[in-house]
Amino acid sequence: MSLEKEYSYHYIGPEQISNDDLRLRVHNYSFITKNNNEYIVQLDEYVHKVYCLKFYDKDDFDDKFKFKRQKGNLANGDFRDFRGIIATCMKICLDVYFKDTDSGHTPSFVFIGGNSIGEAPNNSKRFRIYKLIIANKVSKTNGHISI
Repeated sequence: MSLEKEYSYHYIGPEQISNDDLRLRVHNYSFITKNNNEYIVQLDEYVHKVYCLKFYDKDDFDDKFKFKRQKGNLANGDFRDFRGIIATCMKICLDVYFKDTDSGHTPSFVFIGGNSIGEAPNNSKRFRIYKLIIANKVSKTNGHISI
């Protein structure tokens, strides 16, 4: 699976977290896809420069299940903006990686491939897809990450 070119994104800013010993802040980004959907990327920053990536369609902002929603039907080949969305999320992580590495830190990234509504939580379809993409598209050679 080749990824499409990522979308242009912009940094909305950080939210400080005051009631959590491990999670320090949430970095928020947004971008608009070729189908004119706006997405929000949340990069939760934890102690020791560990970042957790989450994203959702801005239309689902107030929905408590916003991270469980699935847009389109991947099983039927309806990828909508999926490839560009994933490429943009990976680009955000890569930019943060190089920014924090340059400042003397070595950041780590995790992603949550949560289950969709009605899907069993163990080994969800979303997790399997993300795992496949990461395994095939991110490689580390000579201390550099390439996508």
